[in-house]
This record gives sequence, C-alpha cells and structure tokens, in this order.
Amino acid sequence: MNDAVLLLGATGSVGESSLKAIQALNKKLKAFSFHQNISKALEIIRDFQPEIIIATDYESFQKIKSQVKIKILYGIEGILETLRDSDITCVINALTGMSGLVPSIESLRMNKRLIIANKESIVAGSRLLFQEQLYENQILPIDSEHWSLFLLLQNIKRERVKKAVLTASGGPFRTFSDEQMKKIALEDALKHPVWNMGKKITISSASMANKGLEVLEAKELFGFQMSEIDVKIEPQAKIHALVQFPDGSYAAHISPPSMVLPVKNALLFPQMSLENWNLSNDTIQFEDADFKKFPMLALAYESGEKGHFHQIVYTVSNDLAVDAFLDKKIQFKDIPLLTENNLGKMIERSVSRVEDIFEIEKEIQQITEKYIRE
Repeated sequence: MNDAVLLLGATGSVGESSLKAIQALNKKLKAFSFHQNISKALEIIRDFQPEIIIATDYESFQKIKSQVKIKILYGIEGILETLRDSDITCVINALTGMSGLVPSIESLRMNKRLIIANKESIVAGSRLLFQEQLYENQILPIDSEHWSLFLLLQNIKRERVKKAVLTASGGPFRTFSDEQMKKIALEDALKHPVWNMGKKITISSASMANKGLEVLEAKELFGFQMSEIDVKIEPQAKIHALVQFPDGSYAAHISPPSMVLPVKNALLFPQMSLENWNLSNDTIQFEDADFKKFPMLALAYESGEKGHFHQIVYTVSNDLAVDAFLDKKIQFKDIPLLTENNLGKMIERSVSRVEDIFEIEKEIQQITEKYIRE
C-alpha cells in the first residue's frame, strides 16, 4: 500500500474537512486519532475502514475497544507507534493546542509529509520543527491564509514582496461598541458569521487571538518580519491573503471559505485539485483591524517582536484562557488580561528541547490558575 494517510484529530472541524478531501481524492485513510467523540469515530471507521485508530482519551479508549475489531492504540505512544508504519507517507495534523507539537516533530523525523493545521506546533515549536525538516515543502500549512500565502510565494519571488497581508472576517464582534465588548456572553462568542469550527478555535477567532497566532505562524513559515505582516478585515472571507509589491500594488488569492480545498491541494501537491468557482456577484471590502478592540492581536505582535519564548507564552496562555472562558471561570474580556499577565510574569529563557517547552507550559498553567483564583 502506498500514499496512506494518518489523520490526527479526525473528529474535529478540520478533521471533518480533511475526511471530505480524502474521500473526494480517493486516498487511503490508514489511521486516525480522536479524543472523546466515540460516535463520530465509529462513523469514520464505518465509512473509511481504517486499519488503526488511536484514542487520546483513556476513558474513550476503554469504551471503544469492545465496539470495534480493528487495531486500537492509546495516547501519544499510540500516535508514535502508528507513525513508524512505512505505508503512511502523509500526516494531517488537525489537533488543537500543544498536544500537536510532538506528533508534528516526529512526523518530520520519520520522513512523512506534514500537512498541518495545528498552529501551536509552528508558533511555539518552530525552531524544533524546522531543524527536523528533511526536504523542501515537507511542511504544508492548510489554514486558508497560509495556504494562500504559500501559493502566492510559489509564484512570486520572496525578494519582490514588500508585505504579506492576512485577512480576517472580523468575527461576531466586528461591529460591537466598546461597551458591548465588555458584556460578551459565551453563547455570543460561539457564533462565528462565516466559519463552522470547534469551540476553542471559535472563541480564539472571536477574540482575534487566532489571527494573532496566524500572524506568528506566517512569520515562522515564510520568514517575514513582524513589520512586514499586516491584517485586514474582509468580512466575506473570500480573499485569504495578499502580498504587496514595492510599488504598492497587490496580488491576492481568492477562494471559497472552506478548509476542504487547501487539504485537497496539500494532498495532491505539487499538483492541484480541479475545481470551478464562480466569482459573479461577489463583493469584497477591506477594513483596518482594530487593535484596541481586539488586544489579543496587539499582544501577538508584541510577542512576535520579542521572540520565540514570548510566542510560546502567548500561545499557551491563550489556550488556557479559552479553556477557562469555556468553563465560565473568566469572562471574555479577561482573555487578553490573563494573557498579558502571563507575558509579564514569565522570565525569558532559552528553548532548545521539547521538554523546555513543556516545562514553560507547566509554569504558565500555575500562573494562570493563580490569576483565576485571585
């Protein structure tokens, strides 16, 4: 068997898009991981007939064992064992949070093509990731903005690009007043006007922290300075990225607001999926991003300017703040306050090992717990 796929995080929103792409291209899904959504995992087993599944939640692992007859593994050890399968040539990392870091690094070490939506791997683990890269384009990003930038830079020489521009829909609070921003409820933050995503990334999108992470990701993936990356609001989410030339003109990448197309193209790279999309009657408008209304975006720029350590703190802090908001331990307006507190409290140090990152994560967890208690 050749060209088999391992899909990490198959039951999430990016996982769902990836499954659609795999099915459309008639690729072989040899293995997938899931966390707690057993019913969705059973559907995937029925529809795709994989040979291996990995449960990253122990209770789910115990429950599903009696329901299926294929090979079932548990946790990060199960992921690493599956990565050693020589049939698997491609790994789609659709995990959320820092759980995606080790699988990303090990995928590269084992000479797999890494198709990645896990921002945290790139933002927090960039130095470790890129030193494991064995060949050009082994890492393919599938966030729509970074896939768009990737395609633009495949056809435009980097030295001719003055700036990269990432777009954002603006989320559910684009038109909110300062007073309204102080009173945001959980159910309001979970209503994204364009994208259908999981809860955590939907909250991060509402606060613009997700866009902040994407700015940091663009810095790491494509070698831009922070001053060379802009963010513009494009509410229709049809333009995902642009590049600006020295003369002030722009080139843009336009596509439907769907993750399926980037995943298809990454699976086929360097070929492309054959699609047809009608631009008729589409309107496009741009607005400046409001860094005052969305301080998580401003904090991302500050972190990127200061360097890798601060990017780790920003990434982990946002992840913990979103969890706390979803658990109703803090309010929406506390997300940037918690993140700023952690950035101020953490003492910078060198990062050269995966263990260093997880030690930093543990320390941030302790500071976060104290902040929430107080």
